Amino acid sequence: MAVTSSITPLKQFRLQLPGMSQESMAHRAGVVLQTYRKAESGRDVLLSTAKAIWKALNIERKRQGHGPVSFEQLFDVAS
Repeated sequence: MAVTSSITPLKQFRLQLPGMSQESMAHRAGVVLQTYRKAESGRDVLLSTAKAIWKALNIERKRQGHGPVSFEQLFDVAS
């Protein structure tokens, strides 16, 4: 049986940034590693946590010469 893994948008965008580990992203976002991993795996996190991760990701994307991503591109926003 084949095992398939789905990569969340957050993980996909982080992997586009050379040298950016989960630990680095957690530190830049000001969240503990366990919480960052929870967000990256697609599980629910507080809105304030999601916004902190989004901001940190975009700061690093800009630093590395990439354009910003929208909040909706990273997180499933329930309407």
